[in-house]
Amino acid sequence: MCLLVFAWNCHTDYRLILAGNRDEFYARPTRPAQWWQHPPEVLAGRDLRSGGTWLGVSRKGRFGIVTNFRDYAGGGSEGPSRGSMIPDFATTDTSVESYCERVVAHADKYAPFSFVFGDMTTMHYLSNRAEALSPLPPGIHGLSNQALDSDWPKLSRTKARFKEFLDRDSIDPSALLEMLADREPASDEALPDSDLSPELEKRLSAPFVVTPRYGTRSSTVLTIRNDGEIRFTEHSFESDGSFGGNRSFEFACEL
Repeated sequence: MCLLVFAWNCHTDYRLILAGNRDEFYARPTRPAQWWQHPPEVLAGRDLRSGGTWLGVSRKGRFGIVTNFRDYAGGGSEGPSRGSMIPDFATTDTSVESYCERVVAHADKYAPFSFVFGDMTTMHYLSNRAEALSPLPPGIHGLSNQALDSDWPKLSRTKARFKEFLDRDSIDPSALLEMLADREPASDEALPDSDLSPELEKRLSAPFVVTPRYGTRSSTVLTIRNDGEIRFTEHSFESDGSFGGNRSFEFACEL
């Protein structure tokens, strides 16, 4: 993922409300969201190059999201797939706290990442480039390609819009997906100082990204109600930014 906003334990009816965009090179082969056979009981899209995913949830309500951490200084290992942490966590019986320790112990083996994961009772944020926040307190959070709640233009704008939805009794995934479809770039003065060209940085500053080789491949909304009802909605997109398809799943968490 490259843009993520979520509300954890701060809505009357929902444990988790999450919306995010996955940006990736169009040439990288991807399978849209579906129930996996190996490992079983994981609902997620799949990166067919490395075998992992960027966002997934299990029937037991264990979920995880990985974002790339843009490291201007360079470095970072091309080790194990960061996306493998999601199905690994989702299908293990290890406690969330124990899994945190496992990730921390091997974090330096991975390329730069941020990892948000949890279950029906607790949620955590870990990164091998930023200070951990574990467990996460109830509240509204945002994540892009820097540390949690960094003040990036597209993240700040999306978080502000996201907060408007949380006063509603029922959460409409279509409205959140429309929020994620924002293609307006940041102003020139708001762009971060980076090693990218100003033109590319401006294109990447929009919540929904379209460039000739790289852009938003999918938008996902995941909600988990306090009663255990889980809803997962994914929109996929073509290389020109046009709509490519919709997938929606609803099931009860196996508490």
